[in-house]
Amino acid sequence: MDKKRKELLQTYGKLDLRQANEDDGRLLWIWRDDPDVCAASFASTPIQWEEHVIWLQRKLKDIDCLIYLVVNKQGCPIGQVRFDKDISKSAEVTISIDAKERHKGYGSSALEHACRYVSQEHGIDRVVAHIKEWNKASIIAFTRAGFTDLGFVNFKGHKAIEMFWVPRKDPDS
Repeated sequence: MDKKRKELLQTYGKLDLRQANEDDGRLLWIWRDDPDVCAASFASTPIQWEEHVIWLQRKLKDIDCLIYLVVNKQGCPIGQVRFDKDISKSAEVTISIDAKERHKGYGSSALEHACRYVSQEHGIDRVVAHIKEWNKASIIAFTRAGFTDLGFVNFKGHKAIEMFWVPRKDPDS
């Protein structure tokens, strides 16, 4: 078994999750600075490589930040899901999928599985997302992943839709 396969945290159908590390920095930066990702982000200006390196080092050390790479069955990273936890067992989620892998259903699957994973492994009992109102593809992906639409809010100076996810209760418990 190769090193990358050993690092996998969870396997779900067609996708695996693994924790991000400094070696993933360039790929995370490329995804972050993708024009479509920038447009959908609440921090929409591209960032310089040096700034990204500092940010990533800080986030990887932050115990309240969980960054996972979404990996396909061939072992290729196709996206990332990040959770920023708060003190109330809640987390804010962000996601991006590689441009070549979009519109294949990976976003909703990655969100659903990553949310389930952080709920089980980190005790997160509520995940919140903010999506720009025009970003229909993301709204659909979050809805398919089991998120509930809470309506419009002003988030970081933008009109956004706030959505949330809570773990489903096992009917046998």
